[in-house]
Amino acid sequence: MFTSYRNASLSRKISLILIGGVLITVAALVSLAAWQSSAYSSVVRREVDTLINANLDSVTQGVYNLVQTEDDAVRQQLFQNMKIAETILKRSGDVSLSDRVLWRGTNQFTGESREFVLPKMHIGGVWLGQNTAFDIWTPVVDEVSALVGDTCTIFQLADITGDMLRVATNISIEKGKRAIGTFIPAIHPDGTEDPVIQTVLTGKTYNGRAFVVNEWYLTSYKPLYDVNGSLAGMLYVGVRQKNVEERIRQAILQTKVGKTGYVYILGGRGEEKGHYIISNKGERDGENVWDVRDTYGHFVIRDIIAAATALSPGEVTTVRYLWQNPGELEPRWKIACLAYYAPWDWVIGSSVYEDELQYYWEILSRGRIAMTDRMIVAGFILILGTIAAGFLTARSISRPVGALTQAAERIIRGDYDLRVPVSSGDEIGELAETFNVMTGRLKETLEGLAKARDELEQKVSERTSELETAKEAAEKANRAKSTFLANMSHELRTPLNAILGYTRLIQKKGALSSRQRGYLETVIRGGEHLLGLINELLEVSRNESIKANIQFSTFHLPLLLSEVEQLFIHRAGEKEIRFEVVQAPELPPFVVTDERRLRQILINLLENAFKFTRQGFVLLRAELFGREGASLHLAFEVEDSGPGIAREEMNKVFQYFEQTASGRESAEGTGLGMALSLDYARMLGGDITVRSTLGQGTVFRLELPVFPGIGSEVEDTNAVGRVKMIKAGCMIPLVLVVDDHKDNLELLAHLLTSVGFRVLTASGGLEALKLFQMERPDFVFLDLRMPDIDGIEAAKRIRRTEEGRKAGIVAVTASVVDMDRREILSKGFDGVIAKTYTEDDIFSVLGDFFGLEYEYETAAAGEAVSSERQVLTRSMLEELPEELKNELHQAVLRLNVREITFVVDKIRKLYKKTGDALTVLVDNLEYERILRFLEVSDGR
Repeated sequence: MFTSYRNASLSRKISLILIGGVLITVAALVSLAAWQSSAYSSVVRREVDTLINANLDSVTQGVYNLVQTEDDAVRQQLFQNMKIAETILKRSGDVSLSDRVLWRGTNQFTGESREFVLPKMHIGGVWLGQNTAFDIWTPVVDEVSALVGDTCTIFQLADITGDMLRVATNISIEKGKRAIGTFIPAIHPDGTEDPVIQTVLTGKTYNGRAFVVNEWYLTSYKPLYDVNGSLAGMLYVGVRQKNVEERIRQAILQTKVGKTGYVYILGGRGEEKGHYIISNKGERDGENVWDVRDTYGHFVIRDIIAAATALSPGEVTTVRYLWQNPGELEPRWKIACLAYYAPWDWVIGSSVYEDELQYYWEILSRGRIAMTDRMIVAGFILILGTIAAGFLTARSISRPVGALTQAAERIIRGDYDLRVPVSSGDEIGELAETFNVMTGRLKETLEGLAKARDELEQKVSERTSELETAKEAAEKANRAKSTFLANMSHELRTPLNAILGYTRLIQKKGALSSRQRGYLETVIRGGEHLLGLINELLEVSRNESIKANIQFSTFHLPLLLSEVEQLFIHRAGEKEIRFEVVQAPELPPFVVTDERRLRQILINLLENAFKFTRQGFVLLRAELFGREGASLHLAFEVEDSGPGIAREEMNKVFQYFEQTASGRESAEGTGLGMALSLDYARMLGGDITVRSTLGQGTVFRLELPVFPGIGSEVEDTNAVGRVKMIKAGCMIPLVLVVDDHKDNLELLAHLLTSVGFRVLTASGGLEALKLFQMERPDFVFLDLRMPDIDGIEAAKRIRRTEEGRKAGIVAVTASVVDMDRREILSKGFDGVIAKTYTEDDIFSVLGDFFGLEYEYETAAAGEAVSSERQVLTRSMLEELPEELKNELHQAVLRLNVREITFVVDKIRKLYKKTGDALTVLVDNLEYERILRFLEVSDGR
């Protein structure tokens, strides 16, 4: 048979091949289609199941995320509510306990009553009372409720076991009364400890779900201490969980799964275990289904809850169970996806009946069968057509094929000049002609590709060389920039450290007048301001975004304004212009914002005003212009009589490195001050605006939201005083100071020896290594940048010795951009101190390392210390008798210095704080300010 086929004509072979190939192809396709149809059915069924499970997972996870988001929002709300409650409580006054009173308490869990005889709880001296009526105002709790709209309670510690009694609350019980007298027992009826009380007794804040009087709340409980620092009770704020549930109930009820599937919520472990919290359409809410069994007697709900409560947060699982809803004829299999949200004790389930899914599988099955039938019919039609066409085409193809085959073989061997003879005008002839054209173009294409390849290789080589050169240049520029910034930081901070250090040492001497101390304070404040400018310039030079580290604190606003005023008084005198700081009477004494950034903004605005004002005046006004909730809105205006700003240049005022025409004429400034000030103001939630009239002057207005502060929260920087010496009985460490800068070396050495430390000095890394090996000091202050070997290498060599592993080594650096603190500590250092440093920085690190105790100077070392910290206010003068105020007023009007001093001394003996503040103004010859204060206090 094979021989017969081999000897058959080409046309017969073509016909047989066409027919046989089609038959085999059709048979294979039909068989493959039938097999793939069956496999497809299994795959589709599996994929449908996977999609259904994925959909259930997605729905369940979505509900879980919804609940978690709502819980996070409520926790944030409770955090803010507690902050407000603490602020109101602190503003109302201290907590104190006095005379005893009888309470009849009711256990909120069992309803049992017992009597308590407890001291009366007072807030700011006012007894909270035993107020059960809502129409009678209760301090603190009603004010908190009015502000936040949620519940608030003050508890009193009832006994030594920790029972907490409600003594003031806006939570109601039956008949619309306050739940006064109900108490939380430290031990629950089942013998377990109450988590709220156990948390508060340890001094911590409890945040979470808790049972309050008669229902569940999302709560926050914080310990409450009396004036003696003893635990007196606890402060509570809370949101009713039912209110929170209602916000997400509709979203859950409207969520559909498949045709009839739904989402439900069950109680997990607590008192609502096995109860519907949210059921299908809300029809079975609150129903206990814990003991429901399926057809086979299985406790379905128990299995669901057990599977869910074993999950980790955010984890989901799938279960299959029989279920029958009321009104259904028989139970059906269900698929459910479960999750457990522990903070609310919620079991979240999304479920659908399996038989609803058969509909999709039946549609896919019918489509599969129809597809197979059509493929079989199409196969037979294809066979018949191929047989007829095969005989017709075989003859016209077989004869010229040989010639084309031979020509193709020669072309494969590289003979691109060959041409096939064209012997007919049919398609075969056209094929031969096209073949010849293709051969010619193939030759041209290959020659062109060879040429293009050579050109491309040349261009790639040249471009690669250019890119390497550009990369090296960029890396070199970046290294040069980093080196420049490091050197700039070191060169600027090193002399500034010496300036501030020696100024503080001079200030420490006792034999200085009040005015001299004021001058030194001005130098220090100016130096610190310069240090801040250096930092900002370095940040901008690094071409990085200014991401300020905002630090809110409570501070004395009039004192800050006075310090800013002192920085510019002498400059005003030199330029012979009038300078005045006007504080509105209603200005709050203590505020909460970033003191450092506010001072920087005011200094920048005043620097700008003084720079352009050659005659006339510069004014700084501070006023309170509004309130919004718990915040105050302050306004600071800096007005000058300078040349003003043209309208077309107003847009340049707050742009980096831009200057107006006046700025360019003055040849002063960098174009940074106003841009930085605007950035800082907006970081603090405020804004800066400007209005100006050309030739008449300019007014910059800073509007800033702040919070009212409490004087007791202000950190008293003079409470301890400066270190005088090491306490007797303490070890005296031997300290090695290493710095190649002579001024800084002598400064730190003098600072240490002045209080009793034994000190060695070295001006380089190699000298330090020799001294350490010979003297074995206990502690090393090591400069990082030195000419021979740097501080990092010196520290590494010291640490290799046995004594070096025991010694303390602290890096002292002015190059703040070399590396960050964490990287320095990883090189073997125990700490990092940046230039410029203070005495406290140095003595604190030594005290912590060796456990040293110091003796401190008292205020008596310089009587001006206390007066320099006092700032005259309107309230100080209002407490003076009219006789003294009149004497002072007349003496100032006559400019009789001896009489003024006599009257101020008399005031000081009777009203020390007021006298100290007046002494500062008298020493600085600020008689005009004294007159203004006297006239404002008298209403003149």
